[in-house]
Amino acid sequence: MTATHSAQSAVSPTRRRLGPLADGIVLVVGVLVVPLAIAAVFGVSPTAPDAAAYVRMAFTEVIGSTVAIMTALGLLVHRCVRRRSTPSIARLALIAGLIVWWQVGSIVTSASTLVDRLGSVG
Repeated sequence: MTATHSAQSAVSPTRRRLGPLADGIVLVVGVLVVPLAIAAVFGVSPTAPDAAAYVRMAFTEVIGSTVAIMTALGLLVHRCVRRRSTPSIARLALIAGLIVWWQVGSIVTSASTLVDRLGSVG
């Protein structure tokens, strides 16, 4: 019976845990790096902006904001599923709430700017 017990402990995998550092990296990449990269690739117009360019820039802003919101909420759900400590979940919930509020405001501003610019184009 001792041999069976020692064989089971030898098989158990060891995992390297990064903890909050990995969550912070995912948050920074998902909220800052990816939306900025999307804006740099799709939001730039090589010619004078026309109606199509304004629509493309607005949709680029919406896509970047959606990625940021989904990253923050996804990390919050991940932390809840992993049953982390309550202060840790509360801290990330506050951060996620601020990110959602900021990005929804950005989407509203983008929509308002799109309407104004399309009105000026004709």
